[in-house]
Amino acid sequence: MQLEVRKFEPRNAVFAGPTGLEVITRLVPQAERALKSGGWLVLEISGTIAQGVTKSLSSWADLHITPDLQGIARIARARKR
Repeated sequence: MQLEVRKFEPRNAVFAGPTGLEVITRLVPQAERALKSGGWLVLEISGTIAQGVTKSLSSWADLHITPDLQGIARIARARKR
């Protein structure tokens, strides 16, 4: 882990559990309850969990994963139905 990442990023964001999806699997149902129909959920993700994030958001509309400048999946966005 790079020093600048360890030093400035929230611990829960960097060390999100064994799969890296633990925070997201808790967040998605909370967002579903909190957002109005048509509301957007936007997440910064690691490229290593893009497939799991896609699965977690599979019931949402307009799901899109955007890569960063290096071509690594970085932003997930989906709209609540």
